[in-house]
Amino acid sequence: MYSDCCPGQNINGIMIVMCLYFLNQQDTIKIIDHKFMVPGHTRMECDGDHGKIEKAKKTFSSSINHPQDWINLIQFAGKNKFFVIPMSQDNFFNFNSLFKNKVYQMKKKNEDQDAFVFQDLKWLRYTNENKGIVQYKTSLDPKAPFFKLNLSKNKAVPLDIPLAYTNLLGVTEEKKKDLMSLLVFIPEVYHEFYKNLRTKKNLTDPLASEEEDE
Repeated sequence: MYSDCCPGQNINGIMIVMCLYFLNQQDTIKIIDHKFMVPGHTRMECDGDHGKIEKAKKTFSSSINHPQDWINLIQFAGKNKFFVIPMSQDNFFNFNSLFKNKVYQMKKKNEDQDAFVFQDLKWLRYTNENKGIVQYKTSLDPKAPFFKLNLSKNKAVPLDIPLAYTNLLGVTEEKKKDLMSLLVFIPEVYHEFYKNLRTKKNLTDPLASEEEDE
């Protein structure tokens, strides 16, 4: 895998235990390598894809009034058409539960007792021979050594991961109010969709935190 260095999306403990969990649940894939691009010096293919979508939006024959309209647009953006997979709440899982249930535990030091710092990561490697252990480098140099970080708590890994969201998601009351003010610009056939949006106060992301120790 290749990704950018965004800590909220890619370089974090939840991403690490998700990969450890995946290897633990199957025997086909033996190794996962996850490398992080160098900021300012690399370009990911998906960045170009975003540009194709923005370009297609300028010439799209229909206006964007509903989430389905975005799907229709993206499917026909660019020469090589995108395959869009609509996601529902049942497709999102709370891998942070592996920390909360003490299956894994983030460590601040590796097996050599050197500090483990997320911002320094350049390469993560997971193997099904070393379950519960992530190997990492602070360089993309193939000759550089791997360090080891043991997250295992010697507790059985559960077969199932709970869903990230157990209730229907909502939007903030402020966002709902703004959307209602925009209905004058949206065809009436879509009004009920926006009027029926659930609202919640003090929205928080249950996946935003992760436990650290030692």
